[in-house]
Amino acid sequence: MFAPRCFADAIPELRPAEGLLPPTFWERHGLELLLLVLLGMLLLLLFLWARWKVAAALPTPEQIVRKTLLPLETAPENSILAGLVLKALRAYLPAALAWPPGERTVDEIILRLQVEPKLAAELNAEIASLLRHCEQRQFFTGRLGRDGRLASRAQVIVEKVAAVTGQNSTLPAPQ
Repeated sequence: MFAPRCFADAIPELRPAEGLLPPTFWERHGLELLLLVLLGMLLLLLFLWARWKVAAALPTPEQIVRKTLLPLETAPENSILAGLVLKALRAYLPAALAWPPGERTVDEIILRLQVEPKLAAELNAEIASLLRHCEQRQFFTGRLGRDGRLASRAQVIVEKVAAVTGQNSTLPAPQ
């Protein structure tokens, strides 16, 4: 005979209309991106640490000029020595006194020293005298005596300027 079917049996099986959704970008690549960002941050920190270490190891202007002037103390007094001492002082004074960068002539340095509040007037006069003396000797072609001791006088000025500016740091003793 004829058996009636249940209404529930007549409903077809339900399926998603579009199929399953694929995993999102973050589900697929989240771990790799997280590791990549952490690696990038680690590299950035290492780079900054290395730059900090290099900056901490840079010599002071006083150390540079002392290293330059030390071998010149025993050199013979001539125009070459005067030029080297002058060059060392022209580089040291603006760096030690924190002037804006730029190359200056002896006259420009002397004018700037006259208004420098950090240095005393007698030290300014001593620096100006040595700078002018070195400049004159640099271009002097005649015979020079040994009365100058330019490198020694420059060392004394460096010590005085370093004491005033608070940069007194001597080079380690050679071994």
